[in-house]
Amino acid sequence: TDQMQAVAEVYESDIGRVRPGQSVSLISENGGFAGSLHGQVIRITPQVRQRQVLSTDPTGDADARVVEVRLALDPQDAAKVRQLAGLKVIARFQP
Repeated sequence: TDQMQAVAEVYESDIGRVRPGQSVSLISENGGFAGSLHGQVIRITPQVRQRQVLSTDPTGDADARVVEVRLALDPQDAAKVRQLAGLKVIARFQP
């Protein structure tokens, strides 16, 4: 498939506010790209687990319980970052 995806780890306490089809914007955590990318939630994994991706925030909770959420990037935004697989991003879910 040509669809580019991102994976977000959402705290279990916040997962009730996330739903399939919901719009999301992504920004680079470390300046890997300028501006923001847009997409939508395509899958919420039905399993709570320990966080895999650690934050750059030293006060972050490494033992946090999270749910993996898969996001599909809009095609025009995916084209901007096609060569940048593996970047850390911050996801902002739209209400």
